[in-house]
Amino acid sequence: MDTLKNYGHFESTMCFKIEAVGTSHYRSRISKLAQNPVGKRALSFFIAYLVLDNKNPYDSNAVKVVIEGKTVAHLSREYAKTYRSYISDLPKYVEHISVAAAITNGMTTPDGGEYEYTIELDIPDSLKIYLSSKPQADEPVRRFGYANPQPDEDGNVEVTVWMPVSDPKDLHESLSVEEWTKDSWDTVNYYVDNRQRAGVGFKIYELPKQEYAKIFGNGPTVAKLTLGKNRFAVLRIEPVR
Repeated sequence: MDTLKNYGHFESTMCFKIEAVGTSHYRSRISKLAQNPVGKRALSFFIAYLVLDNKNPYDSNAVKVVIEGKTVAHLSREYAKTYRSYISDLPKYVEHISVAAAITNGMTTPDGGEYEYTIELDIPDSLKIYLSSKPQADEPVRRFGYANPQPDEDGNVEVTVWMPVSDPKDLHESLSVEEWTKDSWDTVNYYVDNRQRAGVGFKIYELPKQEYAKIFGNGPTVAKLTLGKNRFAVLRIEPVR
């Protein structure tokens, strides 16, 4: 896009509470941005522009989500009204807003199945506080979110992991983490219990079996999760001794 010179940037809280809508219409574009391998869920971070879509034939309050020059989603109809009320008092030079964004969840499976991508936006609750005093340079920003395991001298691993839910109340208060895999899987996966402790919970990390064997041998391991103040937490994995 060539109209993004006058915009404000809201500093990231790293909480990513707002989920965009309509991503299924832009799957091909989002996939090219996410660049996640077959069989691996997306987790990558970008700068997203929130552009007023005043000529949208379906919603006069529509707001587009634009990443690297391409529309990839919209704000929900309800939240678009809220967002417009937020920015109505901003300086007149501000035509567009940029925020941190995460592309998550989407995946193509080895057998050709598809999981839809999610775009989560880090829009603060009080936008004026985070208005940048200077517009940021119009440069694409991209960062991939997977952490590489780095065992310490005792054979333990600590990694920063992305929490799949923005509200910690969706997790069981014990923060119990379980190791789980199957013979047919290429990875050993770690799941944290959901609030009801129903099903397998939320997947928060995976290790390729080759990496797992190098670090932990045949296993098993125990894991502990420590939450932070945002969407990131620390997962500590230790061999059972």
